[in-house]
Amino acid sequence: MDRNKSYHKGAKRFENGTVPFYCVAGLKAALEIINSVGIETVAKHNHGLIQQLIEGIEDQDLTTITPHEPERRGALINVRVEEKKDLKKIVEILEEKYKVTITARFGGLRFSAQLYNTEKNIQTALSSLKEVLAMV
Repeated sequence: MDRNKSYHKGAKRFENGTVPFYCVAGLKAALEIINSVGIETVAKHNHGLIQQLIEGIEDQDLTTITPHEPERRGALINVRVEEKKDLKKIVEILEEKYKVTITARFGGLRFSAQLYNTEKNIQTALSSLKEVLAMV
């Protein structure tokens, strides 16, 4: 691998491509929504859903590697499952059969709760996870 790079002279050497202006438009719209609702309201909503999710996970005798103290966690949790379980298969079944979208990350299942999620979404995710874990 050739690690010797040659760069343009002057300011052009710092140019890294086209700015994604469409992303900026999306960011502006997202910030308008968050600001209209209020960041504290969003945080309270997300933390409430994550708490519901953690309690439901623990009811299934699963563990999380996410801090349990609300002040130490965000809107994501990582759930550990038995090592013999195929995480990618679990994610695939949850998506295809139950329309629950999560990811397999760091040896666990990563769940996220956001402003657009509801308590019903969390219940669906929990009941779907229980069914899928019983079948894989």
